[in-house]
Amino acid sequence: MKYLLLFGITLCVVWSSAQTTKPEWKPVASLPLPLSGHKGVSLHTGEVLVCGGVTSNGAATNSSYIFSNGIWKQTGNQLLQARAYHALVSVKQSNGESVVFAIGGYSGSAGNYASVASVEVLRYDATTRVWQWRSVGNLPIAAGNCAAYYNKHGYIVVSGGRFQTGGALQSGTATAVTSRINIATLAIEKLSDMATPRSEHTTAMIVSATNDSTVLSACGENVVTPATEILTNTTWDARANPPQFQQRFAAGFTDRANIARMVGGIDETNKQTNRGEWYDVKSGWRLMPRMQTPRAKFPMLHIAGVRDTTNYYMAIGGESTTTSSTAECELFSLPTSTNVNGIWEPFNQLVNSGYDKIASIDTFNLPVVSGGVTGNRAVASVEVFQPFLANDENFGQQEIGGETKRHVVKVENTWLLPVMIRNIRIQSAEFRLTNAQDSIVLQANGTFDIDVRFRPNTIGNRSALLLFDVGAMTDTVRLEGVGIKSSISVLTSLQDFLVRKVKTDTTICFYAIRNDGNDTTVVDSVMISPADGFTVVSPVGSVRIPPKDSLQLCVRFKPQQRKLYNEGALVHIADRQYPVTLTGQGIRAFIITQATLPCDTIALPVGDSVKIPLQVFNTSDLPVNITNVTIRSTLANTFAVRTITPVRVNPGSSAQIILNFTAQRESEERATVQFINDGDTVCITQLCITPRNRTLKFNVPLTQALNVCVGDSTTFDIVLENPSAFDTLRVDSIRVTGVNGYTRTTNQITILPRRSTQVTMVIAPTVSSNGNSSIVAFTNLGSSSYSLNVTAQQSMNLAVSNASSSVASSITIPIRRSDAITSFQTSKHIMVYNGSVLHPRAIINLNGKNYINTATSIIQQEYGKTHLVLNWNTHPTAPDDVFGVECDVLRGDDTQSQITFSSDTNNTVCTNTATALLDIQQLCGGRNSLITSTNAMVMQLMPNPVSNQLQLYHSNKQPVQFVIRDILGEIVSQITTNATTQTIDVSMLPAGIYYCSLQQNGTIQLTQPITILR
Repeated sequence: MKYLLLFGITLCVVWSSAQTTKPEWKPVASLPLPLSGHKGVSLHTGEVLVCGGVTSNGAATNSSYIFSNGIWKQTGNQLLQARAYHALVSVKQSNGESVVFAIGGYSGSAGNYASVASVEVLRYDATTRVWQWRSVGNLPIAAGNCAAYYNKHGYIVVSGGRFQTGGALQSGTATAVTSRINIATLAIEKLSDMATPRSEHTTAMIVSATNDSTVLSACGENVVTPATEILTNTTWDARANPPQFQQRFAAGFTDRANIARMVGGIDETNKQTNRGEWYDVKSGWRLMPRMQTPRAKFPMLHIAGVRDTTNYYMAIGGESTTTSSTAECELFSLPTSTNVNGIWEPFNQLVNSGYDKIASIDTFNLPVVSGGVTGNRAVASVEVFQPFLANDENFGQQEIGGETKRHVVKVENTWLLPVMIRNIRIQSAEFRLTNAQDSIVLQANGTFDIDVRFRPNTIGNRSALLLFDVGAMTDTVRLEGVGIKSSISVLTSLQDFLVRKVKTDTTICFYAIRNDGNDTTVVDSVMISPADGFTVVSPVGSVRIPPKDSLQLCVRFKPQQRKLYNEGALVHIADRQYPVTLTGQGIRAFIITQATLPCDTIALPVGDSVKIPLQVFNTSDLPVNITNVTIRSTLANTFAVRTITPVRVNPGSSAQIILNFTAQRESEERATVQFINDGDTVCITQLCITPRNRTLKFNVPLTQALNVCVGDSTTFDIVLENPSAFDTLRVDSIRVTGVNGYTRTTNQITILPRRSTQVTMVIAPTVSSNGNSSIVAFTNLGSSSYSLNVTAQQSMNLAVSNASSSVASSITIPIRRSDAITSFQTSKHIMVYNGSVLHPRAIINLNGKNYINTATSIIQQEYGKTHLVLNWNTHPTAPDDVFGVECDVLRGDDTQSQITFSSDTNNTVCTNTATALLDIQQLCGGRNSLITSTNAMVMQLMPNPVSNQLQLYHSNKQPVQFVIRDILGEIVSQITTNATTQTIDVSMLPAGIYYCSLQQNGTIQLTQPITILR
């Protein structure tokens, strides 16, 4: 079916999107004969085995078939005993191969069936790849509808069933007889009988409370109330909790969690049920979720292949009432942490309804359902589930000879197991695969994109089938498209872009072709050849042109050279081409400058500058504006631009750009100069200049002003460096300007390039100077100078005479000047003496002279040192005693004191150092005399001897330390006090003789002994 959709004047044909590949059951090759009551299993080779059963004429058969790659073929031999409704158990051996046991069943024909006791085994010969049956023995009793299960301990346990020697099918008597088959030795061993005969029942494996696997049997009794029996060793225990309801013909199995389950079947009312239950080894049978459809006599298929497995089980078909069957299928998911009971989900319906069907998973991981009863007769039909979902694809219209873009056919695996796709192909030359693969495995819910393109060769509707093989089936995807051939007229055959500046973009849009037909035309591409200057802006890729509409073509012209361009644009529609000529001329706008200059050596001292002119020429077609000049040099701040921009340079003319070069070192300096302009070319030139430095360099290690007293001298070193890399300097003489009186230690000096030498300078000024001075060196290449700050200060000549005195008297020490300096008002001095015997008190004028302003002059005392700041009223014109220092003579331990008078810090005038000696005469026995000077230190201790409290009296008003030592000289008590009277507790000291000292500033002044009594 087709739908016609009309948009404006455009007519589009869209094919219907019927889905041809979708998940569904599909009939495949039928069984060689109709069968019901047959059995089947999956083998380790991935093949499916079907054996036994009742044919459509009612006879039991010994047929044995293998289903492989969609074909049924016989096993190496047939069953040795015809049988139906038997047990079929497959056990995987340690080598991975399957061993299959056919157990019991019924033989005979319509109206006359007997139960079978024989057991046969099917083995695989890996050498011949043939499956072969052989007999292994007989059960203790012939039984049809018996149940068998492998207990994972090397035995297949067989229980119950019906025993009969004739009569209708399944009409015999239920039996309680059980046995087991040793899968290693193939020996058949009878077990104890069950407590209750049963048939059409469930036998399954469980893991007991002791964590050991065993087998249980349940339901199938001839009574309404069912029972459960558990095999313990070789004995059946009927004390287990019974099922909650009767389930004959149920689907009984042990799931992956080793839990026994019974689903569906015929209940105690003889009706098909949708209920189920599972066996809890601690509490017995418990209900599980119900199926959506009541059913009995159906297979419960574990969704697991040879290599892959899941937690899903599928209920397939079955008997829904006593007179009808169902095609419904349902999936059961085992319990999880989020779904603690498990859940049933509907699955795709079979093509044919029926019961007594069998189901297995083949080598392709697909379920295979065969045979069964439909409408009261056995059928041979076989169905396989096709799991893939794939979209049919419509490619729409396409020009004949042209090819569409990639269309994707997405194939999705909706099955629970991985499935392989094989042999992807298309049976038409007009549709093409672009990513074909021989095979690909799609995981569960996985997808694969098949890329297809459409290239019609005929006008009209075109179609084909995309095919791929899935197991024994071939899936199809319908591919459709429409082939058209358009009527095209050229609207523009030549487009001129005129004159354009080189390397500038110009885009022009124009109508190139027109679709005069009645179908939409697809332009595959627009190409320019040769692509030298012209570029297609739009359309990019394919574009549709509706009927009676035109294609607008936009082209960019960007000439790269100064020339005429002629190129062609080709509009491709399928296998046809429509040319458009493109033309345009490229012109230039540029400037040039002189070629790179050779490296030029110039005589230029470091710090000096020179101008460098550069000439720029315009030899192009258009004026060029220089908007800026940039310089990249090896050393910053070496080159600079002096010309102010912008500068306009017309065609055929030139302009001069001035640069400034400043020498910062005697080295080769390179620079790249770029003239930023609005032309189409970068203009750059290179400069190279080597300045030579012929100026002597000084290195004088003086960090502050140099003060020198007139009459004194100072020495310092200077370093003379020849910074030139080429010239040798000869220093002929060195002078110091601004200071009279200087010498140097060397005469003529020769300094090689990049070398230095040290010169010692001695400055001995004879007159004062203000600090503005320089060192000037005269060389063979000129003179060089260095500024100094040398101040020559005036000198004050002082003298102090020796003197003598006695304790407790006063003395005036005269200071004499013998200089003629008058330019200062204040001078600073320091007087150093023995502070224990001498104490300066005041500055005085002598003999009525008035040289010093004693009211404003300052005297500051420290122990043994006095600072004097003298304010001068006038200065002596001849040598004279200018002032005196009045002092007290103290009682002390010394009989002499040296007096030194010198300049203090921050003095404004130089002062010499004068020294004198003061002799001190003792009175009346020295320190034991009762006469002391005012400042003499006195200490008295009472009582002596002493017991507890000692009284200290002393004359010093300054802080003192009182120290008590034992006879070994160890300090036992010490205090510091400002008071002249002090009580000292000595009650804690033991009796004995001690020495008490009075100390000031860490010096012992007085020492006396005391005696402590107890």
